[in-house]
Amino acid sequence: MHVYSFEKTEVWKEAIQLIISKGLNFISEESFMNLRKDIESITNKINSLRNHFLK
Repeated sequence: MHVYSFEKTEVWKEAIQLIISKGLNFISEESFMNLRKDIESITNKINSLRNHFLK
């Protein structure tokens, strides 16, 4: 489960960087929303993988 924790931490780091970038107007609203959806998709995949191995 260590790998799961590492991956989840990395996704959260990216999400925080995305929020900061949007707040500083480094990225557009459209880019922010697209990347946010990508992060949500990746998070769902990581959670599914974790759940699979916990069975």
